[in-house]
Amino acid sequence: MCCLAETGIVRPRTAAWHRRTTMQWLLLAIIVGALLLTATRYPKTAYALLVVLLGASIVLYVTSKQEGKGDRALINPDQVILENVEFLPGYADSFDFIGRITNRSPVNTLREARVEIFLLDCPTGSDADDQCATMGHLVERMIIRVPPQQSRDFQRSLHFGQVRAQGTLKWRYTVVGIQAM
Repeated sequence: MCCLAETGIVRPRTAAWHRRTTMQWLLLAIIVGALLLTATRYPKTAYALLVVLLGASIVLYVTSKQEGKGDRALINPDQVILENVEFLPGYADSFDFIGRITNRSPVNTLREARVEIFLLDCPTGSDADDQCATMGHLVERMIIRVPPQQSRDFQRSLHFGQVRAQGTLKWRYTVVGIQAM
């Protein structure tokens, strides 16, 4: 079975970035409120506030775009590994997906992994996957925090409905997405 990560997904924006952006929008809302209150009595002041509002909007837009670019960082696919993976019969036509996920990134903390899983019904004695019928397919989203250079055990319950194998059940799984922070 395979299972190195095939693709990486970008790191999410930080909490500090969200607080900063919220404060900027709050400041703009205050300026808009002041503009509306002063427009009827003091039109020259209102025009000045309008210029400040437009300038602040442009600055906010430009800084938000630049900060968004700086937050993007990939975890290399070969830095996320699934190990000791087992698929065991579970409760009520489910299977337990058990294993260990390792984050070999020296810097980024793994926050989420999406694993594509195929349940195959293969003829007894056959090793070739091309002769197997696909009995189930799903992408399991595993929200799991794995700091750099560490591993975590996981267990998920998978539901494929009723599975009546005519041969031997085999599993194929691949990490198709990761998010880091």
